[in-house]
Formats: sequence, C-alpha cells, structure tokens
Amino acid sequence: MSSMKRKIAGLVGQYRLSDTERAYFNVLKNMSKKHAGPAAPVVLLQCVEDYYYLGLFALIATQLRQLKSVSIEQYVVRNLRPGASESIRNVIRAFVFVNWFTDGKWVRLYSSFCDRVAFRNVGLFVSLFDIPNALRAFRLWKSLDTKHDLLKLHINGISVGDLVYDSYLRFKPAATVNLKDVYLWIIIWQAYRNVRVSEKYFIRAKPLLFFASYSSYIQHGIPVRVALNMGIEVFTLGNYQELAKRLSLQDWFHTRAHEQYQREWLRLSDKERKIADAEQGLAARLAGGVDAATAYMRASAYANTGESVPDVHGALVIFMHDFFDSPHCHQWMLFPDFLEWVEHTIRIAEKYNLKVFWKPHPNQIAASADVVSALMIRHPGVKFLSSRITNRQLVDAGIICALTVYGTVAHEIAYLGVPVIACGDHPHISFDFCFTATTINEYDRLLQNYARLEFDLNDMRRQCLEFYFMHSLNVSSAEQMLLNAIGRYRTAFYSDAIPPDAARFQVLLSAISEQDVFREQVRSCLLLAEPV
Repeated sequence: MSSMKRKIAGLVGQYRLSDTERAYFNVLKNMSKKHAGPAAPVVLLQCVEDYYYLGLFALIATQLRQLKSVSIEQYVVRNLRPGASESIRNVIRAFVFVNWFTDGKWVRLYSSFCDRVAFRNVGLFVSLFDIPNALRAFRLWKSLDTKHDLLKLHINGISVGDLVYDSYLRFKPAATVNLKDVYLWIIIWQAYRNVRVSEKYFIRAKPLLFFASYSSYIQHGIPVRVALNMGIEVFTLGNYQELAKRLSLQDWFHTRAHEQYQREWLRLSDKERKIADAEQGLAARLAGGVDAATAYMRASAYANTGESVPDVHGALVIFMHDFFDSPHCHQWMLFPDFLEWVEHTIRIAEKYNLKVFWKPHPNQIAASADVVSALMIRHPGVKFLSSRITNRQLVDAGIICALTVYGTVAHEIAYLGVPVIACGDHPHISFDFCFTATTINEYDRLLQNYARLEFDLNDMRRQCLEFYFMHSLNVSSAEQMLLNAIGRYRTAFYSDAIPPDAARFQVLLSAISEQDVFREQVRSCLLLAEPV
C-alpha cells in the first residue's frame, strides 16, 4: 500500500466508529431519550475525545433532562495538535482539514445524547479566512518582550496569557516558550478565534449551564472564562475529589479549591476521629497505594521497586514536575514554567555548593524524560536520581529537606518528617507545614538555608493529616460512594488493559447514575443556574 493510501486509510479509521464505539453509542442513545422542544433552554457540554468524559457528560445530560426540558449542545474542543508547528503545511492541515475530519467520529458519539453542535474553533471559515485576527495576533506577538508579558496577555478583556503559555508547552511541544517562535503567533491567533466564536455563541445561545472537563489550555480555558465573564454557571469535572467543581471569576481552575482548608478544618467536630481516618488513608498511600487524590498517577511514588539509593544523607531533594503538564493550574507560581525553575535552582545550588539531588517525576511523559536527559548533558555536575527510587527510601536514607513547586509530595514528605520548600500556590498553602516562597529572593534564601529550617515535627505531622483529611476525605459517606463508583469507571478506561464492552460500560454508568447523591448534585447545578 502506498504512503498516501495508508494516510487515507488512517484518517478513515479515525472517522469511522468501531464496533465497540457503535455499541457505546447505542447505550448512550437509549439512556438519554432526547425530547427537547424548539424553545428549550440550552446546556452546553464539551465534546472531549475521551470515553471517560463521554460517559460522564451523558449521565449529566440524562439527569438534567429528567429534571427539565433542555437542549443539550456540544462544543467541539480540539484546535491545536501536537507537532503541527513542524511546518506551515502541517498547521493548515491541522486547523482546516484534519481536525474537522477526525472530530467527526466524536461529534457522532456525542450526538447520541446531544441535540446539536454549538460551535467549533477550527474549520475552513473559522480559521483560514480570519485575517483581521491574524494581524491583531501578529502585532501582539511582536510586542512581547518577556515571558511575563505573555502571561499577562488579555483578549477582549479575557485573561488568556497563562492558557496561551501552557498551550505552547503542550502542543509545540517545548519545555519553555520561545517568544520569537512563529508558532506562538499561531497560538495567539487561535486564541483570538476562540474568544471570538465563544463570545458569539454565548451571546446568542445564553446557555443555562456549561459543563467542561478541564479549564486549562486555550481550547478548554477560553470558553470557560468567556462564559464566566458573561455570568453563565460553569462546572468542571477535571479533579478527582468531587463530581463537579463550580468555577468563578476568582477561581477558574479545575483543580480543587484549597484556600480555606485550614479554616474549614477548624469548624469541624470530632477531629480526633478524622485525624485517625487521615492517618490510615495516608499510611496506605505511603505503603504504595493509589487513592482518589493520586488517581492520575500510573504508579505510586511509594511502590517499592528495589532501586538502590546513592548517598543522599543531609541533602536537599528536588522533586521535578512533568515539563509538559500545564504548569499554571493554580493561582500563581514564582517562575513562568518548570524549566525556568529548574535552571534558576541549578544556578543557586552551584553558586552556594549545596548538596542537591534531582528526582524526575515518576509519571512524566517521554518528551519530559527527554528534557531531563538534555539537562544531564547541559549540566554534567548536577546529580539526578532514578525516578524509580521511592520517596520513603529517600527519607530513610537521610534527606533533610524537599523542594517542589506545588506537588502533592509536600504533605507526604512532611508527614515522614522532612520539611518542604514550595514556590507557588499549592493545595497545602493554608497550612503552615510548607515553607512557601512568595518572591525570588525569599526562594533563594530558603534554598541557601535548607539545612537550617526550623520546624516542630509533631505539629508538622499533625497538619499534614489535617490537610489530607480536607483534601481527600472531607466528604459524606454517600459522596464517597459516588467517588468510588466514578473511580471504578475511570479505571476501566485509564488503567485496565482492555476497555469495557457495552454491557460493562452500561453497568459502570448505572452504578453512578443510580446513586441519590449524583442526582442531588446535578440538581444543585441546575438550581444555581435557575434558582426557584
């Protein structure tokens, strides 16, 4: 078969529904029972290329229809494609032709419970002929002097800088932004289009509710922020601690809200029982288990691998992040990206001859591992650890301080008795067991004095358990049963070797939808949008 024929066959394969997908379609169609009238209010859902979200959105749509006659519309998410920046030809193919073609399968799958397509961000007329916005994006791109200028970027009053920044890292892909790269102009141009078509849709349709998977990157984040700016209720399903998070103009991140954890803890009763529950749960994670808060991990950072540990006694260990994972998923961070953080920290460690080891993220993607390899070549004197070494091994071997930008490792390592330095907003920030730097100078001082940080071990461990309860256990028993059912459904697609067949798919969905708390939470979303 010729190369062209193989490419055509590959596209057709992406466009057609497989036998399993046709079976999923029938399950969702039979479950949904579309019946909206022409004047029914609108609920907007994302058309995400992910079976996990396909099922969850279908359940929400079905439950909403049982509460109210609504028209369910799907927003076709995809616009940028990894690697499209390799040539202008690839950019045009991705924006105009390939996305439209390959999205066809997913549009059909979502049509099993959606009434119509709301809008798309790519296509012949949306992309190729949008010359005015191309010129605006070009002028804006040429005006950028620093990465911080990019992070401050607004379009039509909508903050998009962090979304553009993270989209460049993910889809270029690259570990940091090159302000002179033409592909950055392309992303800013796409951001203009996203803002334009989102505003046009929300002004026309005025949906009651908007359910999204995530709020990161331009394809997710821009419609979310436009909707919030217009007063529309927006919920995301992108964290594993709750079914749906209500977003706001003050907090448009899909990660769980954490700023009030300590204050909320102080209002709780029966604290000692809750501490005992937290101790049991955290002990299970530190023994190698994976819980709801770490369900995104392919493997636990505490699962024993038998890897040997070098001499880390008295050292500071820096726990690296995946360079291509959206870094701006919390309110702020000191450095514009993880590579800038790494390079700055290496300079300080070398200047003051600090005993520092770097541990790559155990679940990083291949491209992130390539960045680590490049760092090893560029900085031959820097000591990198195997990512297979467990964090408990490092504690047992005598490390005396840990450093992260905002990772969950902070409360895990602190509970094991090692103080932690952070340099960005993080889930633990309302507690005192982390030394959080809010300026570069403060960060440098903490690095230089990592061996002399003063802390109360008992108080630090107690606060770690308080945090763990608030972040992972502060739900009712009914809510926990729902999260467990969602977790089993998620595992069927993300962890199991073989995706579920139609019968199993239906059983997993029913285990979620039949719970009273699921119906109550969907109803509460509707009431927030349309109060009685």
